[in-house]
Amino acid sequence: MIMINKIISILFYAVLASTFVTKSYAQDSMTLKSGEVLLGSVSFQYSDTSDAVNLDKRKYLADEISMVTMASGEVYYTKSIIYYSKDRFIEIEKAAILKERLKGAVNLYVYEGKHFNFVIGNNDRAKVIQELPKAVSTTDVQPYRVELINFLGKCIDRQQIFSSKLNVNNLTGLVNEYNSCVDEGYEPLIRVEKRTKILYAAISIGRNTGRTSYESTVTARRKSRRVVIDEVELVEKKNYGGEIEVNLSGNIRESKKLFWSTSLSVRVYSFNIDFNDTDLILTKKNYFELDGGLGLTYKKKIANRFYGDGTFGGYAWIVPSASASYQRGSVSDYKSIFRNEFGAGLFLSTKASFLINENTAFFVGAKRTFRERTSLEDERFQGRLVVAFGFTKKIVRTGY
Repeated sequence: MIMINKIISILFYAVLASTFVTKSYAQDSMTLKSGEVLLGSVSFQYSDTSDAVNLDKRKYLADEISMVTMASGEVYYTKSIIYYSKDRFIEIEKAAILKERLKGAVNLYVYEGKHFNFVIGNNDRAKVIQELPKAVSTTDVQPYRVELINFLGKCIDRQQIFSSKLNVNNLTGLVNEYNSCVDEGYEPLIRVEKRTKILYAAISIGRNTGRTSYESTVTARRKSRRVVIDEVELVEKKNYGGEIEVNLSGNIRESKKLFWSTSLSVRVYSFNIDFNDTDLILTKKNYFELDGGLGLTYKKKIANRFYGDGTFGGYAWIVPSASASYQRGSVSDYKSIFRNEFGAGLFLSTKASFLINENTAFFVGAKRTFRERTSLEDERFQGRLVVAFGFTKKIVRTGY
């Protein structure tokens, strides 16, 4: 028993000692410009005029520091940079502490303070490359892209730089591309793969081929005011209303067969009926419907210039307005009626496309809709089939 207690005590002290040794070695280190190396626990302090490092309760200004290496392996350098302060509306020069993201012929740094996000530099100079919001005008963005061209223009096409968004993935990819160009042995700290994005924009015109019923409130003008005449059910035996649809689809990851798809369409319906009353004859009732859909598309090459695809997804619909045509002798009277009707459902569509050229195709297709949810009390507007034709434009974008 005494032997077991000794063994347990020895193991306990061994674990405690190894923990202490690990902790003592796993420290942050800071190299001063004088060459002195300090060990301890580091924290950063960012300001508008000069950044600083706190090490074991002592503060060091950024212009005193050469580099900081964290116990986690992250490396920070200090650089003199000029940035535009959005708070003061002036340019400010300061010593900044920058986190190294890429190291090579050209380096990329991330700034963890405010006012700007990225800095690009080499041994001679460093320039701010700010990630800008989408709403900023092109003229505000161009100076940063000009700086990119100054650093990377020898190896990277200028048009690629001008068309790239200034975000972390694109900047990482462009700097890696440049460093690999000037140094075959370059090994990036962080890799970003180049991706090919394929978009298809399509517009089509179609006709509805389904049957539709609609219960309507019939009104007439009597003595400068409208009154309800009757409730009638309108049954359209030959529903040949038109449809215009705009569709946008894009490949999922880098797939050439699987795409997401979104669409917006306008459908117009017309009821030709014969409703007789002592005051009027109701000859026609029109309404239009808005549909918005989201689905998954599978595309496949059938022959040399022929492609086929199928899409399954869901959609939402709304009928925002309608109009009725009243005829009294040779005079017609029109009234717009607000219809608070909406719903959702599923759809299934297919298309056959013929390539006119590399990026343009003509297609014919059919779309079947199934109504699952509706604000209507009865089962009007259930399912219908639309036959359409149109054109598709292919747009290819390559980036990071």
